Amino acid sequence: MGLFGSLLKTVIDVVETPVAIVKDVATLGGALTEQDKPYTQQKVEEISEDWDDTKKEIKKL
Repeated sequence: MGLFGSLLKTVIDVVETPVAIVKDVATLGGALTEQDKPYTQQKVEEISEDWDDTKKEIKKL
């Protein structure tokens, strides 16, 4: 994907985090939508994965 793509994906996930928080509040932490994990936790895990990908791309430079 490249460094720019990895950074962009990370930024987009960070921007979407407040939406995940609102979804958790509206659905009682995902309980009403039968989620295994709260939306916020899912988003934080995505950010972590994206950041790891970004670090790998930086190491390639």
